[in-house]
Amino acid sequence: MSDTSTQSDVGAGRSVSGLSHDGRSVPAAEEHCIFECNGQVFAVGLNAVREVLSGKLATPIPQAPPALVGVVELHGDVLPVVQLSTLLGMATRPYTPASPIIVLSSHATKVGVVVDRVRPVHVIAPASLSSATHDLYRGWYAGTTPRAAVLNVHALVTHASRTVATHLHNTVPGTVSRTPRTGGTSRLSGS
Repeated sequence: MSDTSTQSDVGAGRSVSGLSHDGRSVPAAEEHCIFECNGQVFAVGLNAVREVLSGKLATPIPQAPPALVGVVELHGDVLPVVQLSTLLGMATRPYTPASPIIVLSSHATKVGVVVDRVRPVHVIAPASLSSATHDLYRGWYAGTTPRAAVLNVHALVTHASRTVATHLHNTVPGTVSRTPRTGGTSRLSGS
C-alpha cells in the first residue's frame, strides 16, 4: 500500500511541579495534546501520545463495528484505527485519509483515534480539572475555549481494544488478538 502520509513524533511530554503558598508539594502539571472532534474540544496527556498521523489511509475491515475505521501499518505493526466520536457515543463524521489520527498507547496497547483537528499542546494542572462525568473522562478543563474534556487514556484504549477484540471474536473464527490485560496473545475463537 502506498500513501503520502506524514507523521510527527510527539514525545514523552513534560511535567511542571511546584510548591503551594504554604510550602506543600503541588501535583505536577502535564502537557496535553488538545484536539477537536465534532465541534468539542478534548485533551489527552502528551505522555500517552506516540505520534500524530496525517494522510494515512486506513484499510477497512469487512463487517467491522461502527467504531472501527480500519487498520494502518505503522512501523511494521498493524494499528487499529477507531472513530473517537463513536466510542464516546457522539455523531460520527465520515473518515477521510486527511483526518488526523492520534496514536495513543497505554500499557503496551496502541490504538489510533480519528479526530477532526489537532490544536497546540497545553499545560494542564490536575487541580484545574472539574469532576468527571464518565469513566472515559478524567475531568473538564476550562482553560480552553470551549472547555476541554480531558480523557482517561487507559480507559479509552481499553474500551477501543475490547470493541475491536469483541468484533473479531464474534465475526472471525480462529483470530488471534492482543489482549489488553496481559499484553500477551490469546486465541479468541476456534480451536
